[in-house]
Amino acid sequence: MHGRPVTSHDLVDRAMEDYLDDLYFNGRALAEGRYAVHGTIHCLRYPRRTPTTLPLSRDALAGWGQAGPERVRDPLPWETAVLIADRMLQQGPQGQAAAGALVTSFDGYLRPSSVLRITGGDVHVAWTWWAGDTLA
Repeated sequence: MHGRPVTSHDLVDRAMEDYLDDLYFNGRALAEGRYAVHGTIHCLRYPRRTPTTLPLSRDALAGWGQAGPERVRDPLPWETAVLIADRMLQQGPQGQAAAGALVTSFDGYLRPSSVLRITGGDVHVAWTWWAGDTLA
């Protein structure tokens, strides 16, 4: 490789690059690739912040990030949000308001501060465009 002997570091880098290609072409999340690269660097005790540490793998990650930006991931599964909201509902009126804010925030990808600013004028009844009937 570039006139220097091949080391186990180079072999690990090539294998990691192949693994990242496999993850990318199988539609896996960019975060999985990052975990694999940085986990390998940590476990094999490679220097972390040098450009010579797994250069092919780092380039593959950079290309992956440019070709397919990360997808938005939910902070927790919907089922877990519903269980938390159910527990909140048992806490009286304030818990009911908090449960409503939680599921609204989760479903709308809203920050809690945005949910707290919603007023009655911000809420609209949905209409089906083909029949003019309300969905509610």
